[in-house]
Amino acid sequence: MTYLVDAHDGTILLYYSESPWLDFPSLCTGLDELQTPQSFFGFDKGGVFEMRDPLRNIRTLDFQFGNILNDPAPTAAVTHASHDFANTNTAAVSAHVNAMRVYDFFNDVLKRDGIDDKGMELVSVVNCTYKPPGTKDWKNAVWSKKRMWYGQIQNAASGFDSYSRHLDVIAHELAHGVTETTAALKYINESGALSESFSDIFGIVVKNLYGPDPDDVSKWDWEIGAGLGKNGGPLRDLSDPARTGHPDHMTGYKNLPAWQDSGGVHTNSNIHNKAAFHVLTAKDAQGSFLFPPKQAALLYYLTLNRLTAFATFGDVLSTIQNVIRTFWAGRPQEVQTRIDAVVAAYDRVGIQ
Repeated sequence: MTYLVDAHDGTILLYYSESPWLDFPSLCTGLDELQTPQSFFGFDKGGVFEMRDPLRNIRTLDFQFGNILNDPAPTAAVTHASHDFANTNTAAVSAHVNAMRVYDFFNDVLKRDGIDDKGMELVSVVNCTYKPPGTKDWKNAVWSKKRMWYGQIQNAASGFDSYSRHLDVIAHELAHGVTETTAALKYINESGALSESFSDIFGIVVKNLYGPDPDDVSKWDWEIGAGLGKNGGPLRDLSDPARTGHPDHMTGYKNLPAWQDSGGVHTNSNIHNKAAFHVLTAKDAQGSFLFPPKQAALLYYLTLNRLTAFATFGDVLSTIQNVIRTFWAGRPQEVQTRIDAVVAAYDRVGIQ
């Protein structure tokens, strides 16, 4: 510390630190929802360990089955007397670790400073309920009011399975926050379907980057929300939208009213999802994948940044071609090869 002292009477007029202030993280451990041991950054607050990562600016809270409509939201991070959270709050451990993974994807792959690109705090709230009051089941996970809210499903053991276990769902929802602060796609009709599709694309990439075969796209899992759909299936499948009853071509586009899923945003998004699947799996003449996963994610992110609020599927096709021309500038053959692949991918689903 530096002190400025009045030499006449010894009064301290000013004092300030000569050392930079920085909250240092503490390495914590715990079991997640799948009973897998995890390591993560927390914070030692005088012998009590908080589920707060000061470097990534991530904080995880527990609503304790509070109702998000009626009850005041929690403000304090999940705490424990030891750095090892063990099996005390698996929902919070999953939420915290998965938020860390999505943050690292935004930061390392998309070169983005958090959700808003301005370093905003990433807050997750587990054990949330919705309606009717008193019901602990809430089959949802949403990005709302600039934070993540996680519901849960009662299991056969009379416990609950939190939605925080689904990394792809988390990445999907947090990507909506990215869309809000980039293209701000209007959540209706085709632009709304694009909002859902971009979230699915990033969700799939994040899940597989932390999967067993991050670099081998041929072995990827293309399901969003495995086990959360009808009859225990996925919510969506980018490789085969028809499997979940969704269209995979513009001939199946549903012109629905605004009151019906905002014009069919969760239905029609699958057409663009299938186009993205064809892009991610496109190969060159030698049989090698044209777009490495992280590179493909960056291309779609740069495309998202250039879209307008009421963008269409066709706008994405033209915009991603412009991004390719810039990304591979000075290499006309590489540019043309990749543009041809993208055009073919979108043409296969009737987007021109």
